[in-house]
Amino acid sequence: MKLQKIPESQIIEKIKFENHWWKDKKIDNHYANMPRRIYFNIFMQIINAARDHRAVVLLGQRGIGKTAMLSHTIQELINQGICADKIVLISFAIPVFKGLNLKEVVKLSLKALNVKSADDLYFIFEEIQYLNNWEEQLEQVASNYHKTLFIGSSSIGIKSANKRKASSKRFHSFLLPVLSFYEFIEIRNQQNPINFDDDYSDEQIGIFNQYLLDYINYGNYSSVVISSKINHEQVRLEGSRYLHQILLRDLPNLYGINKLYKLNSFTSLLAYNSGVETNVEELSALTGFTQQTVVKYLNYLEHIFLIKRIYRFADRHKDERDSLYFRVYISNPSLRTALFTPLSDDNIRTEYMVETAILAQWQHIEKDMFYYCKHDHVIIDLIKVDENKNPIWITDVRWQHPHGLAPNELDIVGHFCEKYGLISSMITTKQTRDIIPSSNVIHSYEPASLYCYTIGKQIVEDKLIDSQ
Repeated sequence: MKLQKIPESQIIEKIKFENHWWKDKKIDNHYANMPRRIYFNIFMQIINAARDHRAVVLLGQRGIGKTAMLSHTIQELINQGICADKIVLISFAIPVFKGLNLKEVVKLSLKALNVKSADDLYFIFEEIQYLNNWEEQLEQVASNYHKTLFIGSSSIGIKSANKRKASSKRFHSFLLPVLSFYEFIEIRNQQNPINFDDDYSDEQIGIFNQYLLDYINYGNYSSVVISSKINHEQVRLEGSRYLHQILLRDLPNLYGINKLYKLNSFTSLLAYNSGVETNVEELSALTGFTQQTVVKYLNYLEHIFLIKRIYRFADRHKDERDSLYFRVYISNPSLRTALFTPLSDDNIRTEYMVETAILAQWQHIEKDMFYYCKHDHVIIDLIKVDENKNPIWITDVRWQHPHGLAPNELDIVGHFCEKYGLISSMITTKQTRDIIPSSNVIHSYEPASLYCYTIGKQIVEDKLIDSQ
């Protein structure tokens, strides 16, 4: 037998095989049994409201539940009365589909369904980033098929997002963030219910602190979070699976990064030092990579939602940032445990990861509006700014020191507040809750675990209100 090209009939059969709900009328039990993200209802509202030739794109880093979200979407559409054979999913992570464009996929899917029109069909394109110029292709099919809804998912951010927002109305992007600490507690409480009162006793704060450490160590490993019993081997295996998804897959090739071992080494270095100040020159000297390579790696890791850079407040109006100081945070705190070992309560690095976890909650807002300040060896960790980059509130994260800030440190924080017209500051601790007046500034002390929980809860509630 001679070598043959893959016949069209085989691709059609593969489409039928992958879309088993055309016959089963339901999704796999694996995904059906997973809890739905709090953001799922917001995502479904966007899908149900998508009209006028628009498409919807689900964005987010690898390994945080985009596939589960899409599976739950399929089931919800079926529950809403949409015929199961009107929902087509194509994953471009499957090799046989990678050489096709969206027009070809639509035509082949119609043949698989044995229909002539795409009217009233739902197309879900998973891992759409593997297509060349996928944004343009998605816009084009959304424009050509007026009565069809297209949903895509990408593990890479949209190119030239600001320009696209101004010039295009063809698709709505929705960023799925890592699991928030609030969501984590809600899921864990389903397994081991705990009743919290408004006063939060020392015992309850201790429980919250343990929850926070658990969240940092494995809070974004889905199978571990929903498990009623958690053991070391389970965490280790899930961490290995997560690392394979985000580090060992072929996304770097799309950026022209072919030395994967260097990228992985660089990522490990950033994860170990999450929250520590650095700059491109220092990273270049430490790794032996050229500064150009360092910048390329940083841009790539940020574009796949794996890290977040926060710059010095003093440099907030500068556009050229490659030469500036910054702090790099991993966006998923659990990445550190996957690369190394779980952190304990008294580890010197735990405070940095608590800070990383708090910033991860704020990233649910999807806006770049945070800086940090360094003055006389005192660092104000998070400075939230308005559209003009003026401070509107500050938070300093402490964990190791039970009494928060020393008097001279409070003076520096107070001076910053007075300089920019702020009347209060937030300082997180491990256990202390207190209010300390200092000159014209009120310093509020709050346990970091409660603060982390409150942020996540408030952001989710605000988003639910906005979506309604």
